Amino acid sequence: MGALCFAFLGTWLLDKWGRRNCLLFALTGMAALMAILTGLQWHGTPKESSKIGASVAMIIIFRYIYTVGMTPSEALYPIELLPYRLRAKGQAWASLVSTAALFASLYATPAALATMGAKYYLVYVGLDILQSFVVYFCFPETKGKTIEEIDSIFRSPNPIKASLAAAKKAKI
Repeated sequence: MGALCFAFLGTWLLDKWGRRNCLLFALTGMAALMAILTGLQWHGTPKESSKIGASVAMIIIFRYIYTVGMTPSEALYPIELLPYRLRAKGQAWASLVSTAALFASLYATPAALATMGAKYYLVYVGLDILQSFVVYFCFPETKGKTIEEIDSIFRSPNPIKASLAAAKKAKI
């Protein structure tokens, strides 16, 4: 029930913060929490109850940050970026890639944790940081824009600057 409430919160925040900011919030938050979790579990499974409690808390907070920032964006952002004629195919590809990544993670994580221990979490820290850079440098803001406005943003020489300038102009 908590994840559902946080997903609704994330959906509401998409129109308040914007798509890029929600993604950046989620990715940097998830990287930070995974780094903390790695530190807590670096020397094997924690024995002290305080480390166990902190590890569980990091996992729960990670889940909620993911739910706020990523859950609504995964479904909405690809559809907003694509022209009408490509939306169904684009959503199918986005779902396929997401499902394949989840499938690989589901089966790789237990084996990797058994061999590498908590060091495996650093893979996720690195991936989240890498994705943060990709979002920052490559994802235009689409909040409050029509399909035509998004199309004109992508036709500009620098789509990121065009989307952020349009967002500033809309605030004035």
